[in-house]
Amino acid sequence: MNGRTNIKQFSETHPQTIWQLAFAIFLFLNVSVFAQPKALDNLETSAKWTLVASDQVQIDTATVAGRQGKALRIDFNFLAGSGYCGISKILPMQLPPNNRFTFYLKAETPVNSLEFKLVDSSGENVWWNIRRNYQFPQDWQKVVIKKRHITFAWGPASDHSLKQFESIQYFISSATGGRGSIYLDNFSFEELQVPPAQLQQPRITVSSSQGSRFTQNELFDGKAETGWHSQAQPVQQTLLLDFQQPTEIGGLILDWDEVDFPVKYLLLGSDDRHNWKPVYMVFCGKGGRAYLALKDCEYRYLKLDLRRSSRNAGYRMNDISLQDYHFAEKPETLFSQVAADHPRGYFPRYLLNEQTYWTVIGAPADRKEALQNEDGMVEVDKQQFSIEPFLFQNGKFLTRNNMEISHELAQGYLPIPTVQCRSSRVEMRVEAFADGPADSSLLYLSYTVKNPTSTPIAGNLYLAVRPFQVNPPWQFLNFPGGIALIHRIQFRSGKILINDRKTIIPLTEGAQFGAVEFDQGEISDYISRNSFPGLQEVRDHVGYASAALKYPYTLAARAEKQFIVAVPFYYKQIMPATAPHVSERRRAVANCWEAKLNRVKFRLPPGAARRFGLAGLHSLRNSPGRYVHLSWAEKACPPTAEIFLCRPASCWLERLSGSGAEGAAHTRFYRRYAAHLGRIGFYQRRTRFVCLRG
Repeated sequence: MNGRTNIKQFSETHPQTIWQLAFAIFLFLNVSVFAQPKALDNLETSAKWTLVASDQVQIDTATVAGRQGKALRIDFNFLAGSGYCGISKILPMQLPPNNRFTFYLKAETPVNSLEFKLVDSSGENVWWNIRRNYQFPQDWQKVVIKKRHITFAWGPASDHSLKQFESIQYFISSATGGRGSIYLDNFSFEELQVPPAQLQQPRITVSSSQGSRFTQNELFDGKAETGWHSQAQPVQQTLLLDFQQPTEIGGLILDWDEVDFPVKYLLLGSDDRHNWKPVYMVFCGKGGRAYLALKDCEYRYLKLDLRRSSRNAGYRMNDISLQDYHFAEKPETLFSQVAADHPRGYFPRYLLNEQTYWTVIGAPADRKEALQNEDGMVEVDKQQFSIEPFLFQNGKFLTRNNMEISHELAQGYLPIPTVQCRSSRVEMRVEAFADGPADSSLLYLSYTVKNPTSTPIAGNLYLAVRPFQVNPPWQFLNFPGGIALIHRIQFRSGKILINDRKTIIPLTEGAQFGAVEFDQGEISDYISRNSFPGLQEVRDHVGYASAALKYPYTLAARAEKQFIVAVPFYYKQIMPATAPHVSERRRAVANCWEAKLNRVKFRLPPGAARRFGLAGLHSLRNSPGRYVHLSWAEKACPPTAEIFLCRPASCWLERLSGSGAEGAAHTRFYRRYAAHLGRIGFYQRRTRFVCLRG
């Protein structure tokens, strides 16, 4: 009785403590209920797994030594360069509201696509998690696939929500083809708590503060005049965020002071405040806004461990913005936020959810192509970085947003595109063409700056090298667009080397070079102020490095000057033409295309286009692929464009390919893909960009 009375009296006098104890018990029970992984298959045998393969693909399995015990090895060989293969197992399950699958993976394989698929009892409705052009890990790595990572792939079902399935599949689909092996181990399933609809503001603890008493609301009010300012000593300071329970955070946007900011700092994660794991590391920090994308980051505590300040006067932070998991799901989400924080014209249009149109640049029958869009931005190869021109003149940074843009093809139809940028004080002409044999071609980019006025002008041409494709992120068939990672940039022997493989060769003398890591800012942050980073080499741990070539110019009245760079499509040591001889190569390329394209004449109705080229066919005729680069072709021209030729592929191939041995080869190549191409049309916009659509 006395015990009951004591408990009652304690609860009346200490209600807050009682609620804290109840909440702790709730969390304990919650964790004990949900955090119980269930082994679905230890993958120590191929029993009950069925092998599946498309034509011209070989597959076999074997039991080998695993991460723990044994593992399942899948051997495959894409004999024809394309196709798919995998394993399937009947494993019916009802799914809880939130969940995740996990397994361990390593591989010895070229870059291909990994597909994890769930199939319903009809066998017709499929949900998947696909990792296109996946760089498979060479050592064991845990793969986590949460409910939100699985999307409806295809099937007749009207309800695309995933509530149950009948079978599970692991598939490899060809991206680069070849042969290889993947290893799978410890396949399990786990029910998870349903995450809150909105991130809760964490409790903040700081190691020190200056001036009046610090309150954590000052870091979440969005005001630059409030925030946290640490003591100058000791140099190492900390800021701790406590979310009260394990919480998945997609990222942090930190607004540092422009003067007192950390140059070096770590972000650490923990669930107990004793065992800390590194989440993000910054070694070359800057003042202003910093973007920290945190993929699959789920902890109760996050700690900013500040190691070195900009001027040994402490650290000042103005604001913190918490980002949910979407922020780190795709690089494009991060850069969309970065683009939204900058003036229009600094970043590609697709980061603002705007479509641009583009055309293909390549040598006839080559398997390498570049893309140039209507803003003058050039993607130098499939899924590679881009080069985009900017001007700085009279104290003004000139982008597509404050210049008048027009475009044309050489002679109206040759695949030598030009973008013309005009302002009242300066004009710029951007032209691109490919030259050379199909196995050793080069891309030439020419930038002509012209003074249209009657007085001399001076300024700088900047050629920004950035991790952005021309192909937008919503183009995902075979070759996903969007971000193209740049982990390393270096300038040596007069050349720019990207990721130790791709080379940019400035043919015009007088260029200056500078590069930055993402944590130091984006290159447009520098060139928009007409400043220039001095680093000749950077390594970027997140793959978002950027750089620029700087060409100063001084032009007399009505004068112009040309700046040329070359980008070899192949890794061979091919010497491009010198700058004075590039115009000769340009004429030779134009003559070559004229000879190939002026073989067939069409009679068209009055008012219709009088001429069109087959450059798309020649440029896109390359190594076999399931879709013949339709991901590139699909968005090159809009559905509303005027169709002035549309016939079944098998009907017009012979007519359009020309005569002779080359025409016969052309026909044989495209006929193999007629079933995939279906009906193909040629489209023409007012810009006169002529493209192929499937």
